[in-house]
Amino acid sequence: MNEVARDAYEVVRDSGVIEEFTSQGRIVNSREVPRAEWPYAFPGAAYLIEHERVPFISYPYEWSFSELKAAALHHLDLQRLAPRT
Repeated sequence: MNEVARDAYEVVRDSGVIEEFTSQGRIVNSREVPRAEWPYAFPGAAYLIEHERVPFISYPYEWSFSELKAAALHHLDLQRLAPRT
């Protein structure tokens, strides 16, 4: 994530909503990777976030209308519940 998104990310991270959403199964677990562990130099990067591996990958073009609708409603719920920056 670049410097432009730093403040917004820190507000969300510090609010505890990431842990809350993770414990509720709303989002996958993730962690901030310490700079010493970054595999490459990322100039301009503020953070490197590593997400838990998802065991099954599917793509939206494979989904039915009801699956797309459920995904859209899920995203809207996350936006509604997330803190404002």
